[in-house]
Amino acid sequence: MKKVFLLACILLIGSSSYAQTWVNDALTLFNKNQAVVLTINMRTFGAVDKDRNGIIQKKKGEVSGNFDNAISRLDEISALGVNTLHLLPINPVGKRRAKGTAGSLFAVKDLTAIDSNLGNPNSNSILLLQVKDFVEACHKRNIRVLVEMPAYGAYDLYLKKPRLFLKDKTRQSIVIPMQKDLRIFNAGTGATLNMDVYNLYEKYVELLLSIDVDGVVVQDPYLKPAKFWKKLISYTKSQNQNFVFVAEMNKSQKRPKDVKVPYIGLRRIMNTGFDVYLGDFDNIVDWKFPEDVYKSVRNNQKFQNKFANKKAVLADFNLYSNVAPIMVEDIYLSKMIIWLSSTLPVNAMYTDGFQTGDDYSFDWANLKALGSTTDDTKYYSERGKLDIYNFSRRPKGLYPELIDELKMANKFKLQMSADMPNAEFVMLNTNYPDVFCYAMTDRITNHTVFVVGSFDMENIKNVEIKVSGLNKKMIVKNVRNYAEPQLHRGKINTLLAPADIQVFEIDKFAIK
Repeated sequence: MKKVFLLACILLIGSSSYAQTWVNDALTLFNKNQAVVLTINMRTFGAVDKDRNGIIQKKKGEVSGNFDNAISRLDEISALGVNTLHLLPINPVGKRRAKGTAGSLFAVKDLTAIDSNLGNPNSNSILLLQVKDFVEACHKRNIRVLVEMPAYGAYDLYLKKPRLFLKDKTRQSIVIPMQKDLRIFNAGTGATLNMDVYNLYEKYVELLLSIDVDGVVVQDPYLKPAKFWKKLISYTKSQNQNFVFVAEMNKSQKRPKDVKVPYIGLRRIMNTGFDVYLGDFDNIVDWKFPEDVYKSVRNNQKFQNKFANKKAVLADFNLYSNVAPIMVEDIYLSKMIIWLSSTLPVNAMYTDGFQTGDDYSFDWANLKALGSTTDDTKYYSERGKLDIYNFSRRPKGLYPELIDELKMANKFKLQMSADMPNAEFVMLNTNYPDVFCYAMTDRITNHTVFVVGSFDMENIKNVEIKVSGLNKKMIVKNVRNYAEPQLHRGKINTLLAPADIQVFEIDKFAIK
């Protein structure tokens, strides 16, 4: 009762005229493929690393990321064309059997609270108000805020409330290999829900609603029964009908083989009321032929057509849990991801640090720590992946030219959506087996955008694309080209550099 009263007082004190006028339009944004999402770790987002050794040491006056200093980066993020932030879990984390000196963001100790480490200790405002101020600052810049909904509890929480968690036949908690700090919540079955767990998640949603966030990105939704999601989504949308649920899962997600856990497929999950899902684009590192591009797009379009209510797709080319593109194919893959995300019929998704080509490498990785807040005495790190285990530096790479590329592409994405609201994806053939070409064409506004890319890392290609109805009198507008495409009757010719991608448009022309 005291908690409810305190929360009511906080909301009354923290309310503002701006917060009251904000209208959550995130779902509309997703349905129009206009969302440009940036995933951030609040621990690192606004961190101040004075000696630049990559680790945050409070004894040296260094500051880890918090909701207060995060506001200073919002203008920078807005300038990139980002209109949606995805915050990785912001709850307190476990300390026992932990990974890293701060503990995994996903080993949640309390779903109903905000991690005190994410508050500014020098602020006169209580933590919840600092969070609300951050969300309001985002909204003032027309940035929507989504928060990651964790699927697991910390070992600490398991010891305190074992009834909340799944157990095997020997009554031992189920541990995912290589994730000894995580325990799987027992949400019940399709017949009978575990209301202790359900009520915990309902309180979690109430917490997020109280700080005015616009939606959630749900980690591993397949671990809970469809009945659980139907009930939770229905309850949430009764409080805020525009609140967005993103399933952090793609169509190729399979039942885990190394441990027996509950599992439901993506189609059943989306039928419970989820609005957005991942598009299965994270395998771009294996793409070699045009068919790889076409298949990914067509499979998503077929999947989306299975539902009566519109479902949006998020392009997971740069998912935070994957190795940074810069580690795979240097800057070339990053540029290709930018333009694919901006021109395909998808919503764009990037991880903080992508915009400058961060490889997330740390000299201190897996070495003995100078200090720790957990029972782990080493700086645990996964090579090439965003650090979610320590209080470390803010993401920043060595390729600032990607910033301009991203700004240009994101601006074009929104302009293309406005100019071509009825655009259709069309596959086009080229004269090379490792060069793809597709068009987004709007037969109503009579406008077409062409995208040509090469998977060849070594050779220049003189590409020919056959397009019925073209003639040399039409005007080509370059969006991102180093060579001027030449129009002929029924075809396009262009020079394509190794691993290059070109984008150009033709007005007053649509592919029939």
